Amino acid sequence: MWHGLEGLGWGRIGPGILHMGLFWILIFACLGALLWVMRRPARQSALEVLKMRYARGELTQEQFDRMKRELTPGRDDNDDAL
Repeated sequence: MWHGLEGLGWGRIGPGILHMGLFWILIFACLGALLWVMRRPARQSALEVLKMRYARGELTQEQFDRMKRELTPGRDDNDDAL
């Protein structure tokens, strides 16, 4: 009566369900990775970080000027006003 169905049909349906499950896991993993990449904050340049630290009062004027000269060799000190 059940010839060829291999025990109520799970022999043929089982791999399909497994593949469908793996397909959806792959889709959700790709969507999650895409959202993770899109939500990461943009990287700031070293000069931008230096300006933020100076604005918060973490650096003195002398420290800021010295570090800025090290980051921007060959540029005039008055090129970039805060």
